[in-house]
Amino acid sequence: MDENSTAASVVNCALEIHKELGSGLLESVYEVLLADALRRAHGASKIVPMQLLVVHAKDESAAAFYAKHGLRPFPKTPLHLFLPIASIDDARMD
Repeated sequence: MDENSTAASVVNCALEIHKELGSGLLESVYEVLLADALRRAHGASKIVPMQLLVVHAKDESAAAFYAKHGLRPFPKTPLHLFLPIASIDDARMD
């Protein structure tokens, strides 16, 4: 599996979760989903070399949620945030 396939797989999983659960969930539910995404990205990084997990927040509120959980915005595009794969540890995935 190459980098593009892995990234597409992660995005597709996120879209399926969104389709199933919808928007407007409690923040704790989004935290569980983020932990799952981090766990999957960390696992995928063992198979396909990856340096960053990148998310595209839908709005400022979503960007604030990701920032609260350690993701950092790109300077020129604050709705695009990243987290170095190396910084994903067991505490973030719980």
